This record gives sequence, C-alpha cells and structure tokens, in this order.
Amino acid sequence: MRKVDPVKHEKKRRDILEAAARCFARDGFRGASTADICAEAKISPGHLYHYFASKEAIMGAMAEAKLGEAAARLRHMVQKS
Repeated sequence: MRKVDPVKHEKKRRDILEAAARCFARDGFRGASTADICAEAKISPGHLYHYFASKEAIMGAMAEAKLGEAAARLRHMVQKS
C-alpha cells in the first residue's frame, strides 16, 4: 500500500479548493461541474474523489477554511485591544 505524504496531500487539497473557487466564481455553484473543477485543477475525476466526496464537500471545506481565517483575524483583533 502506498504511503500518503501529508504535506503533498494538503497542497493538492488546497490546489483543488483554489480551482473550485475559480470555477464557482466564473460559473456559479450550480454551473460548475466536478469535471470543470478537475479540468481547472488538472486532475482526473477519480483523483478528485481521493480528496472530496462531492462538489458539496468542496464547498463545505471552502466555508470551513474561510471561517477559520475569520476566527484567526478576530483573535488577532481581540489580542491587540
């Protein structure tokens, strides 16, 4: 069984999220297909499913990342005051 490099795995996951964000910005959530996301990320559909179960899971991960960024900014603001 192949070992997963966690650094490479996380980078590829971020690459997919960035590609999906471009597709959603261009075509909307409903207009962007998983095939579009795969083409933008330069991966096969099978490869996508190693990282995300669905387009909805991609959107959930994007929302989670944005919430994490907002929480970090809030913590920083609170610490400064």
